[in-house]
Amino acid sequence: IDVSHWTARGYNDGCPLDGDGDGVTDSKDFCPRTPPGAEVDAAGCIRDSDGDGLADNVDACPATPKGARPDERGCWELPSLVFLTGQKAVDPAHEYILREVVRVLSVNPELGARITGYSDDVGDPTSNVDVSRERAAAIASALQGLGISSDRLLVAGLGEANPAADNATEEGRRLNRRVEIVLAPLPLEPGAAPETTQASETGSAPHSLETPLTEDADDEEAAEARAPAPAPTETEDVDALSPAASTETVPEETDAQ
Repeated sequence: IDVSHWTARGYNDGCPLDGDGDGVTDSKDFCPRTPPGAEVDAAGCIRDSDGDGLADNVDACPATPKGARPDERGCWELPSLVFLTGQKAVDPAHEYILREVVRVLSVNPELGARITGYSDDVGDPTSNVDVSRERAAAIASALQGLGISSDRLLVAGLGEANPAADNATEEGRRLNRRVEIVLAPLPLEPGAAPETTQASETGSAPHSLETPLTEDADDEEAAEARAPAPAPTETEDVDALSPAASTETVPEETDAQ
């Protein structure tokens, strides 16, 4: 039988053609020019595992949570929530990020949030761990107030560990007084907090506090943690002053960072 004319109809030697060699015949292939070796779906197109509109072969973050708004690389990165010196309450500037977290958690019930607080290196290191955890707890309380169950949140305070910037500058210290939120699959197990740079340099990990939240937290304290911080006045904004430049007498407080 002469089958030479079948080639023009998608056949070669009696077999359906698969021009790009992806395992999906051309007659069923919606993406007939898939690059060699690419993993494809049933339609012959490169997979988009996280459904963010970017094919896996060009997606820098192919596991972006459902509902997230990725950047041009396909990644969804939450900015850190920064705090003024001594500030422990949630700031109004944090609201947009918190609502974005709530929106993504709401459509991903299998995910929870690790909430980790940090401080700058001013003051007593142990007190800074306590302050950093209070900041993280305030963010967690705010998320609870927006409808996220406490069993989906894990709070940690790592103090001066893992600085995001140089503590030798005022701007660096400001960036280090922060809370970071990372989404992770449930259940969230204590003890899985990030490794610290101090641990590798000194040979011992810094003291940290990491605990799941419970529903029986004091309502008054939770409400206070969720309350927006008052706008600082010129004299209250200690970020704008170096210790040497400030002429105001401030009571000594080792846990203010």
